[in-house]
Amino acid sequence: MNSLSFVIPSYLPSILLLVALIVAGVVAYRLWSEMTEDLEPASHSEVLEELEQAYAEGEMDEAEFRRIRQLLGPGKSLQGARPADGQSKGHRDLDEPAIPES
Repeated sequence: MNSLSFVIPSYLPSILLLVALIVAGVVAYRLWSEMTEDLEPASHSEVLEELEQAYAEGEMDEAEFRRIRQLLGPGKSLQGARPADGQSKGHRDLDEPAIPES
C-alpha cells in the first residue's frame, strides 16, 4: 500500500483566511469610496469651471452661456473662457458689444 499522501500544513487555512479577508477589505473599501464620492454637491466654482469649459469648446452659444451664468449668480470672471486659438465657432467676443454702436 504505497499511496502518496498529501498533508496540508496546519497553518495553511489560517493564511488563506487572512488573504481572503484582506482582499475582501480592499474590495469593500473601493466600492464604498465609489458610492460615496458623488454624494458631495459640486461647488459653485466647479460648476462655473465646467460651464466656461463647455462654452470655450463651443458646446453652447453665448445666449445660453449668459443665461445659465445669470442663474448661477455672481462668481469668478469670464476671462479666459474663449479659445486661445481664435476659433470661436461663430460666437462673438465677450468684450464686443451686442449691438454695434452707430
